[in-house]
This record gives sequence, structure tokens and C-alpha cells, in this order.
Amino acid sequence: MNHMLQHRAAAAMADIESARTPLEKHRARQEGLAVKADLEKLIGDDNALAVFKATRPQSAFGVWKGAPVHDRPVFMTGPAGTKITGPITLPDGTKAAPNPQGQIVVAMPMVPAMIARGFFRANSVITELDTTMPDPARPNA
Repeated sequence: MNHMLQHRAAAAMADIESARTPLEKHRARQEGLAVKADLEKLIGDDNALAVFKATRPQSAFGVWKGAPVHDRPVFMTGPAGTKITGPITLPDGTKAAPNPQGQIVVAMPMVPAMIARGFFRANSVITELDTTMPDPARPNA
């Protein structure tokens, strides 16, 4: 604990005990409440610091450092260009409802089984890019 706060607390207690007039009592109580608030803040800061020191470090993305992520959500699309319109039964027996884009959310351990069923990872869809030059050719210059 801070020695200055200990001194202020002792002085406030002495002022409260020795106050004679209502004004002195009021001022002494106000100082006592201010010291109490400072002590609570100090104790709260100490508790927050202890919690901060006890937490595991995270990366900028909120992933625990030093621990592999085994179960993150993966978005998957339907087999062969079909749009998912209803709930799909996952390998563990649960149902996954599609989002408005026609994708379902699957846990990482179930991805290989879903790929075996013909589903695709949404972020692995490859779009063919047209690299031909228009006629007449106008390069980007």
C-alpha cells in the first residue's frame, strides 16, 4: 500500500475524532471519504494488475500465443455450385443452418469429412481471371 495514503488515512481518522464543530466534522468526513475512494481505487488497480499479469498473452488477432487453435469456424459452400437453402447435418450429428450467402459454418475438425462429402471451403473458391486484352488493346498506362 502507498505510504502517502496510509498517512492520509491516519490523519483523516484523527481529524474525524478531534472535530468539534459541524463544519469541522463535515470537512473531516469529506477527507475520509476521499481517502476511502483513493484506497478503493488503489486496491482495484492492484486487483486489475494481478488479473492482467495472470492472463495469457494474445496476438493482435485475439488468438492465444503459444497455443494452437484447434477449433475455429470455417465457412463452407455447397457441392458443385449448389446453394445451401436448408439445414445440413454435420458429421457429429448436429445441424448447421445456412447464412444468407448460402454458406454453413463448420468447426475445423469436421472440415475433412465435409470436403469428402463434396462441400468446399468458402475462402478456397478460385475465380477464373480474364487476362486477355480488350480489342483494341489498351494497356493500363
